Amino acid sequence: MRKFAVVLAVILVWSVLGCHGTKPRPSNPPSKRVDTNPTDPFFSISYSQAEMGRPEHRQAESDSIDRLFPQNGPIGNIMAQNTFNPARAGAGPRPGATQGPGQSMTAPMTPARIEASDTVVTADSGPHHISLIYPSPEYGIIKLDKLIPQEVDLNIPFKYSIILTNLTNATLTNVVLMETIATSFQFKGATPVPQQAGNQLIWRMDSLGPKASERIEIFGIPSNLDSLKHSTAITYAMEASSNIRVVQSTLELTRKVPAEALVGDSFQVEYVVKNTGSGTAQDVKIVEAIPSGMSTSDGKNEVRFDVGTLRSGQSRSFTAQLKAARTGSFVSKARVFSSSNAQAESAAIPVQIRRPVLVISQKGPERVYLGRPVNYEISVVNQGDGPANDTVLEDLLPTGVTDIQASPDAEVSGTKLTWAMGTIPPNSAKAVRISYKSKATGILTTTATANARCADSAGATVRTAIVGIPAIRLDVIDLEDPVEVGGTVTYVITAVNEGTASDHNLRVSCDLEDKLQYISSSGPSQATLTGRTLNFTQLRSLGPSDKVAWRVIAKAMGAGSIRFKVTLNSDELSRPIEETEATFLY
Repeated sequence: MRKFAVVLAVILVWSVLGCHGTKPRPSNPPSKRVDTNPTDPFFSISYSQAEMGRPEHRQAESDSIDRLFPQNGPIGNIMAQNTFNPARAGAGPRPGATQGPGQSMTAPMTPARIEASDTVVTADSGPHHISLIYPSPEYGIIKLDKLIPQEVDLNIPFKYSIILTNLTNATLTNVVLMETIATSFQFKGATPVPQQAGNQLIWRMDSLGPKASERIEIFGIPSNLDSLKHSTAITYAMEASSNIRVVQSTLELTRKVPAEALVGDSFQVEYVVKNTGSGTAQDVKIVEAIPSGMSTSDGKNEVRFDVGTLRSGQSRSFTAQLKAARTGSFVSKARVFSSSNAQAESAAIPVQIRRPVLVISQKGPERVYLGRPVNYEISVVNQGDGPANDTVLEDLLPTGVTDIQASPDAEVSGTKLTWAMGTIPPNSAKAVRISYKSKATGILTTTATANARCADSAGATVRTAIVGIPAIRLDVIDLEDPVEVGGTVTYVITAVNEGTASDHNLRVSCDLEDKLQYISSSGPSQATLTGRTLNFTQLRSLGPSDKVAWRVIAKAMGAGSIRFKVTLNSDELSRPIEETEATFLY
């Protein structure tokens, strides 16, 4: 490094004396700018902040050196391979290494050291820019820019600048910049203030952030005409810090079930799992063993969900359909676990399984006369502990009925009446009423059936006897009136059944007064005379709308007004029917 500093000094002297001494120097070089600030007595010409370290400046500074020493290769960048000293750099990155700036490393690098020297001569004027990149321009870590005047006046104060830049995306630590100044340079101060040990100025920086720069201004006065030889040394360490976050996943499981359900009816269970921790839970699973007497809707005795991955704060929900085969209280809980050992249990929440029990009560008459309406009341009673949902009542009508009336209104389909009764709560009932007439006598049979969700079917049958009413009308007339004594009179006896049922064992008798003498009779039954009474043998039956007639012929034996009396008895008559016919005899 000392040899390299001597070479650099010779090159600078040659550059000033050999080049600038034979040619007029422009007052404002194209790549530089004039600082018009009159308050700065130390330095009148400098690079702008944006121009410092530009490739064209570094190339211009290195071209003249490269032409003098072609056998050494390009050395315009002082921090190229020719200046790298592995022994001084410690375990830092070697020149040209593939480890780029800002990438992570397994351990902090040991401090690396780079040096640069410069000489201030009195043969030329104007600023000079030295730019150094370590370890190489292709893989730069730290950059040193040094702006010095090429010549200064004896005993006149001046300043020069050093700019240190971190080229990486990582933080450099323990950065130390040491400037060795010439003995003929009277140090007057620096910004920031350094530590001073003899002719060495030392700046210590705990860290230099990514892409950050630090500028140092040094002020002094040359005390003789000797060239001022100043050298700069930098040591630093690149610290690869890592931040490994320690997290923990915590699972929370909520199981939501209805308070009650019906036996055999499917009900929904919802599972909500949430990661309340700070880490990610992997391979999360939910498992619930179904209690005996209960199963999933597809007949399984276990509920299982593969949740997968849950990030911190994330939650997911799942649903399952369960059903019970019997009544009772079922208590269950679910578990959730993951490959990261996070696990939890849900609360044990009971669900009460209930059952509706339907019973039909049907009230109706045992006997109704034909032609009269038959009235029924049908009640559906829920005697269970669960609601009878979607209850439907059906009533099958007997054949041969008319004038059908229902309350509330029913849906009629052929001989079937249907009522949608909705929900019947436990220990409650709903009723309907129905009325119709039968066209014929006989036994009417009607069957009602009730159904509800999750309830067994209930039915009831009622029978009603439809009976007719015999109504016998008895008529007696005389065909001749008045009748001359010695003449004959004919009486016609007519019995008509105007009822709806047959009358049985009809018995007819006639009373003859003493002024009449029986001669003969005819009709559906034979007659016998006993004293003054004529009795016809019984007629076995007389159907509805049937009609029979008897004829009795008698002779007038004396003058006067007489009465011909007829009496009819039957099995269905509770008391006899009597009819008389008056006849005048002269």
